[in-house]
Amino acid sequence: MIFMFLSEFVNKYYIEPIVEGTGYNVVNTVTYLAILVLSVFLVFKALNKMNIGLNRDLWINLLPFVFLGGVVRALMDIGFFDSLGVFRYLFTSPFVFFMVFLMAFIPLVIVNRFDLKIRYLGLFGVALLIVFSVGIISNVSEFGFFSLIIGLAILGCFLTYLILVLLGFDEFKDIVNWSPIFSHSLDASATALAIGFIGGYGEQHVLPSLLFEHLSVFAFIPLKLALAAAAVYYVNEVFSNDWKWILKFTILVVGLGPGVRNALIVLMGV
Repeated sequence: MIFMFLSEFVNKYYIEPIVEGTGYNVVNTVTYLAILVLSVFLVFKALNKMNIGLNRDLWINLLPFVFLGGVVRALMDIGFFDSLGVFRYLFTSPFVFFMVFLMAFIPLVIVNRFDLKIRYLGLFGVALLIVFSVGIISNVSEFGFFSLIIGLAILGCFLTYLILVLLGFDEFKDIVNWSPIFSHSLDASATALAIGFIGGYGEQHVLPSLLFEHLSVFAFIPLKLALAAAAVYYVNEVFSNDWKWILKFTILVVGLGPGVRNALIVLMGV
């Protein structure tokens, strides 16, 4: 009896949303959030154990892998991995995060073990990004809408950056502080334009869906920019240096991965 209940529970709240592409619910959202928190803690401990410096160079050389996550997820949406059968679901959320993490972490361990320059990690990430991007390029159909999303994302990030700097928050001049804001500007811009302007798209996450029931979808852009800036500021004020790095990079990942995926979906007219 208990086994049957657990089986139905897992199928309803975890398996069906992945297989049927119905998005997130309260149960799997809370579960994935808990996994994210645990994963961040374990990654932080692992990086410290390997004495890997959490600095600006590592940040920049990991960026290609974050873009890669969005690219791979977008390829999943156009059926690029259908030939893999059931294994294609490894390229959907949340599994795609672990896949891309391994693509970055294993070469990082190798670079660290053999004392290689960190730029080799970035070059490997760029190479992977180029390879997978071929599938995107061959399916481009809505470049105009895509350009609109990128333009709005840059504008939103620039205005937020300008306001913060004028208010005296000079730390946001550093890429480690402003790039998380851009990541959420991209995600918010892609979501707002896809749903509110282009049409034919819907929100799959729980909290934004509730928000859109009461506010215009375009209110999502300034709201998310404000929350991203506040989160970065809070991390800078409260946490020590290494924790600042890992938490801000997490803020970047949860914005840039979905943002790239959503923008590419529009680009391909999916």
